[in-house]
Amino acid sequence: MRLSLVVVLCAGFRLAAQDATHARADRDEAEYALAVARVADRGIHHLDFFPARAQLRVQMIFLAPRDSAAAIFAEIERRSIDAGTAIDDISFRFEKTPVPDDLHVLHGALLTSLRSARAALDRLGIAASACERDPSSVSRCQTPITSASSAVAQAYSRYLDVRGRIASQVSDTRTTLPAFAVSSRR
Repeated sequence: MRLSLVVVLCAGFRLAAQDATHARADRDEAEYALAVARVADRGIHHLDFFPARAQLRVQMIFLAPRDSAAAIFAEIERRSIDAGTAIDDISFRFEKTPVPDDLHVLHGALLTSLRSARAALDRLGIAASACERDPSSVSRCQTPITSASSAVAQAYSRYLDVRGRIASQVSDTRTTLPAFAVSSRR
């Protein structure tokens, strides 16, 4: 009789421990999802200053250069530098975020996409600087700005892809990653 009472008590403790472990996993994933929404998303939104529509407009400058082209490229360069600095700060903060065990790979992929965004902004700033000096040069301006524009769009897209995979992964614990608000300018 005593042995069966001990077995029942042990089973009860084991179930309670499993419930506590699941509750902790749910809480950890919910906190991580909040960090993605509050920290990492804020970083990638710094790319919103150069939406696809603006990329097309910049390409049109090549067809009909104007006196204002230098000012436009100077502004793109300034915004690229500002956004890159902000992404650096945000990436550093997000890198320190506690990550649930099952999300380490996706966390690394999200950080990689933020770093890709930073690199794309560097390329965009350098290309804009070259365009500021000579917007009609195909090799110094047009080709690099087109390539940098594509890199910005790809970084944004990769971020959204990884974020979507994280959202799917955390849903197993009934955690919902808040919706990503894509800028109307994108």
